[in-house]
Amino acid sequence: MTAQPVQPPRKPRRRQAYLPDFQVMNPADIDQLNMTQARRLAQCLADGGVVWFMSDCAYALAADPRNARGVAALDRLLDHSGSPIPVTVGNEATAAKVMKYDSLVRALAGRFWPGGLGIWTPVHNRLGKILVKRLRGEGGVMTRMSRSVIERQLSDALGLPITSAALRQNGVLVFDTDLALELALVLHDERTQGLETFFIRDLRRRPDLANHSTMVKVEKSKLVVVRTGWIDPDDVKKVALSNDGVNWGDAT
Repeated sequence: MTAQPVQPPRKPRRRQAYLPDFQVMNPADIDQLNMTQARRLAQCLADGGVVWFMSDCAYALAADPRNARGVAALDRLLDHSGSPIPVTVGNEATAAKVMKYDSLVRALAGRFWPGGLGIWTPVHNRLGKILVKRLRGEGGVMTRMSRSVIERQLSDALGLPITSAALRQNGVLVFDTDLALELALVLHDERTQGLETFFIRDLRRRPDLANHSTMVKVEKSKLVVVRTGWIDPDDVKKVALSNDGVNWGDAT
C-alpha cells in the first residue's frame, strides 16, 4: 500500500464575514472623521456601545465613561477589571468638566497637549465623582489629550471625555491595523456579541508616538511622576517649577 504524503497543517482562516453588530468604518479623510461619522459614533458610545480606534500610540477602546454598560464591555474585552481606566479629551474645556483645572494643570496642558502627557487630578464635581466610580480612579481621573485627530473628534462629538484603554497582545501595544481588526473581531465574538461595536480603520498605518504616555499626579500643589514615557520628566519638571508654590515629588 502506497503511503500517503503528509499534508502540512492548514493555516487558520481569517474571519471574512463581520458580525452584524460589528461594523468597520473608514475615515472620511486619512486621519479624521466627517461630521456624520462623528455623530454616529458618539451615539453608539452614549447608548453603551464601544469604538475601536487608533490613538497616537496604539489601537484603543473608547466607551462613554458615564455608561456602566460600555465600561463593563471594555473590562470584558481588555481584561481591565480592577484597574483604573484613563480618559482622553478633545479640548481643554472638556477636561475642565472633570479635572481640577488650576494654574499648574493649565500650564502643563498648554505645554504638552495634544501629546503624550497624562495628568491625574482630584475631581471636583458630580460628573467627576461619577467617572471616579465608573473608572476606579481612586479619588481622581487620569486625563490626556491625544495627538490623534479621530480620538479628539470622538470626545468632542460626545461632549465629554472618553475612555482610552490600549489594545495589547501578550503585553505589547498593537498598532498594526490588520492585527487589531482580527483581535477585535475575535474578542467581540467571544465576549460582547450583541453589543454595538465600531472599528475605525486607520489609514496611516503608523502611530504618532513610539512609547507610552508619561503620567503625572497633581494634588495640593504637588506634582509626582507616576509613569515615565514619551515626555521627558525633566521637561515636565521645568514647567511645574515655573509655577509659584509647586512642590516636585519623587517618582513612585
